[in-house]
Parts: sequence; structure tokens; C-alpha cells
Amino acid sequence: RLLRKFMKYSKKKGIKPILMYGNLIGYYFNKKFLPWDDDIDLILVENSIKKLDNYNGSDYVIEVNPFSDIFDNEDINNHISARVISKRNGCFIDVTFLIEKNGYLFCKDGNKIKKKYILPDGGEENLRQGLFEDIKVYIPNNIRKCLEVRYGKQVFNYYYNGYHFNLKEKKWYKIKR
Repeated sequence: RLLRKFMKYSKKKGIKPILMYGNLIGYYFNKKFLPWDDDIDLILVENSIKKLDNYNGSDYVIEVNPFSDIFDNEDINNHISARVISKRNGCFIDVTFLIEKNGYLFCKDGNKIKKKYILPDGGEENLRQGLFEDIKVYIPNNIRKCLEVRYGKQVFNYYYNGYHFNLKEKKWYKIKR
């Protein structure tokens, strides 16, 4: 519900949040949340970063980190650029800003990824969309490369993080030990 509301807000503001990290694994396999993931992870690049502001609505708040524009490696625990928080239940969306340097996109925690893996030619204006939990979201240009850079090739196995993905049912199951 929070993701749906934030995507609606983003559309009005001209912001293009891109699905990333654990949620991108879920998107890759079955376009659903991972059973072990407890938040939503989105990234912002280019002009979308400039358009996100603090917001206090009836259902949720958006809190932009006042230090979101400082990209140094000294404060590695301060890497979330903004957070969208539900007033109903406290669930949240982490938003990470990525800035460009020399063909790479960097986030505050020092991780980097080739710009072309996230953005198609023409930048964020040409981002593709897909459905995640039946919600229209923006997705990276090369999902496989984004996942491989972040998690390694083992992320594509049908066994990950103590779970097995049943290809026929398109569902994750906890491995019993």
C-alpha cells in the first residue's frame, strides 16, 4: 500500500524511483516481495533527486536526510538518503540517491555500478516500467547486471538466503533443516 501511494506521489512530482536491491531480486524471480525482506528499496538518480522534498501527508511522511548530498566514505552508517514512512503501521521505504562519476553511479556507502546498467540511453527519461506486486514501478536497464554486481552470480540460483524458489509455482519456500 505504501509503495502504491509513493509511486502515485512520485508521478505527480515527476520523480522516477527505481526498484533496487532485495526488491529487485523479487522482481527478477516472480515480481513479488521476498519472504525474508522487511522493507522496500528504491534509488533515485539525476533530476529525480532534486525533486524529492520532505512531505507530511495524511497517510505517510517523506523525510529527506539533510546530509543526503554529502558523498564521502567517512560516515558509512549514514547512507539512506530519504525514507518514506507509513503513519498507519510504521513500515517504510528506503530511498538511496546515486550520483554519477565517470560512467558509474555511486551511493553514499561507497557502492558503485555502471550507469548503463541502471539507465538506458537518454537517461531517466527513458526508464522502463514493470509491475511489482501489481504496482507500476521503474526498473533498471539491465536487471541481471545490477543484481550480479550487488550480490554475485549466486543470486540467480534457485537457492538463496535460506530459501528455495520453485520455478513451476513461481514461489519462494523456506528450506527446512
